[in-house]
Amino acid sequence: MRSPQHIVIFHPAAIGDSMMATPVAMVLKNSFPDAKITYWSHSSLRPLVLDMCPYIDSFMDFKKENVFRLLAQLKATKCDLFIDLSASLRGGFLSALGANRAFCMTKQKMGDIAFGHMVDNFLDAIRPVCPQLPEKLFPTLDVDRIKESDLSPDVVQLVQNNSNLIAIVPGVGKLRPNRAWPETNWIELIQNILASVEYKPVFIGGPEEVELGLNLASKFPTCINLCGKLSLAQTAYVLKYCNLVVSADTGPAHIATAVGTPVVGMYGPTQSSRYGPYDCRVNAIDVSTQCKCLYEKACKLNSGEASGECMKSITTQLVFDKLKN
Repeated sequence: MRSPQHIVIFHPAAIGDSMMATPVAMVLKNSFPDAKITYWSHSSLRPLVLDMCPYIDSFMDFKKENVFRLLAQLKATKCDLFIDLSASLRGGFLSALGANRAFCMTKQKMGDIAFGHMVDNFLDAIRPVCPQLPEKLFPTLDVDRIKESDLSPDVVQLVQNNSNLIAIVPGVGKLRPNRAWPETNWIELIQNILASVEYKPVFIGGPEEVELGLNLASKFPTCINLCGKLSLAQTAYVLKYCNLVVSADTGPAHIATAVGTPVVGMYGPTQSSRYGPYDCRVNAIDVSTQCKCLYEKACKLNSGEASGECMKSITTQLVFDKLKN
C-alpha cells in the first residue's frame, strides 16, 4: 500500500470520546510519520486536540451543514486517506464519496459488551492500514505544548505549590444526570480524605458544576474550587499534575487518562468495560449490572434526585478504599 500523504480523521464528538480516540492519531503518525494528519471536529476541542496532541498537524472546524458542503470541504483537503470515527450516516457518506481510501468505525449497539472498550473500537477502524499497535496507548496529550497565553499565572502557581493534589470531579453535566454520584457521598468522601489521606482536594468541573463547586467549597474551605474557572487546556494542565482523579463517567476523567493521570471511576448507567479510563479499568467501580436503564439519559427508577439508583449503591468506603490503594 502506498503511504498516505494527508490523512483526515473525522470525529465530531464529545470531550470523552475525542480523548479516547487520540490513540488513533498516535498509531497513524507512528505508521506514516511523513503524512500530515488533520483532525475534523468541533472547534471547542481545538485546544486539546491540536495544541496538545503531538500527532495532529492541523485542525478543521466541524459545522452542522448540508452533507454536500461537508463533502466539498473534505475534497478541498485533497486527502488520500479518510478515517471516519463518527459511525454516522454523515460520516459514511463522506467516506463513500470524499476520498480514494476510507475506513470507518462500525456502529455498535450501546451496552453490548462484546464490542469491548471504545478505545479498541476506534483503533479497529484503522487496523487494515495499521495492524501493529503499540503496547502502551496513553498518554497522548502533552501539557508542555500548551500555549503560555492559555495558562494563567494562578493555575501554574497552583500546581507548583501543591505536590499532593487529588482531583475531585463531582458533577457530570446536565445532559445525563443519572451518571452522577450523590453530593452527600462526595461530602463524606472529602471528609475522609481530609481526615486521613495526605491529599489536597481540588474540585474540577465545567460551567454546569459552578453551583456544586460552591456548595462543596463552602463546606470545605481548605479545598481548591476550580469548577467553572478553567478552560479545557487549563483543565488538562491541572489534571496532569494531580496524583489521582476521582470521577464518575465524565469528560475530565478521559482527559486525565490522555495526560497520564490515574483515575478512580464510578460507573452505573454506563459500563467501565466500554467507557472506563483505559489504563485504569482495574480501579473502576462498576455497578452497571444493577442498572435498569443502561445508557438512558435519566434513571427510570428515580424521579426525585438526579443520581441514578445504581450510582447510589456505590458506597463512600468502597471509593475511599480504591484511592488508598
